[in-house]
Amino acid sequence: MSHETLETSYKKYGSLYPVLVDADGNVIDGFHRIKIDPNWEKRKLDWVKTEVDRIKIGIIANFDRREITTEEIRNKLGELAELTGWDASRLAEELNRSYTWVMKYLPQKYKRKYETLRDNSTPRVELDSETTLTNVWVPETKYPEGYGDKDFHGVTPPFILQQCIQKYTEQNDVVLDMMAGSGTTLDVCAKLNRKCVAFDIKPYRDDIKAGDAGKVSLENESVDFIFAHFPYWKMVQYSDDPQDLSNMNFENFCAKSEQIMSSFSKCLKKGKYCAILIGDLRREGKLFDLSAYLSIIGSKYLSLFDKIIYVAKGQESLQRKSRSLTEWRAREFGYHIVCQDTLLIFRKDSI
Repeated sequence: MSHETLETSYKKYGSLYPVLVDADGNVIDGFHRIKIDPNWEKRKLDWVKTEVDRIKIGIIANFDRREITTEEIRNKLGELAELTGWDASRLAEELNRSYTWVMKYLPQKYKRKYETLRDNSTPRVELDSETTLTNVWVPETKYPEGYGDKDFHGVTPPFILQQCIQKYTEQNDVVLDMMAGSGTTLDVCAKLNRKCVAFDIKPYRDDIKAGDAGKVSLENESVDFIFAHFPYWKMVQYSDDPQDLSNMNFENFCAKSEQIMSSFSKCLKKGKYCAILIGDLRREGKLFDLSAYLSIIGSKYLSLFDKIIYVAKGQESLQRKSRSLTEWRAREFGYHIVCQDTLLIFRKDSI
């Protein structure tokens, strides 16, 4: 946010976000706000006493609240790595980010020799053959091995795919995933004997092809089931591609989503199903009900058949010290922390 924009916002709305200071009163976050008004409201974090804590909270506060440049993230991660000697795995744990996110921004000099993203020889554990009949799903107690990369930011829980594929497909059916991420859909389909065609705008594995979800290169009515785990708008930037949903403003995000749903409706067979996994996003003091937007957009091309709430594992990470700031904001501003995703089930009518 530019100085001029911040000043205009302050005059109109007041100090929505306090300046954060450590136990000794040193500013952690809010240097621009202090320049506008030296008396800007301050919030003291008594448990922040070391330089490591100050850098950690600075990264968390800025990444969660506003758009920051890649250079800023890299500089701060490099500073933290230099000061602590932590490797990428430890940085991910301390910052409550995925290993993939840290490896994306960590300066090269601090990275360990790049490791294989996924060992295809990893045995896939057995999945529960029972399908859940209620519309509230609770996650597994432990992420099952052999399905995608559990450290991928935004990984799809295998439980969700297992439930959908067993309920809406038969063996040897063709499953399409145009937002394949770390390949969980491919792995679940292999275990359940379904044929999977996987694309992503930034392929993570060799068995995922490069492709734009809005331009499905398959024949009309050739797919038995579609699964797509949409980006939660700007929560995580997955690539630098301008066609990436996570790179767009909200108006273009909705327009692109409509293009994608239209494309899905063409390649899906009549009477078959399409599942969209999406989570809501809180940004700049507002809640963006992304599941509601996609319900409306998707219903232009397919019939909304069902809606399922998936209880995310966010509650566990909120117990960590590094999430204290998130908890404080929820209490301070009176909102609830989003700990659920929504699974929208659409059907292509036979008529």
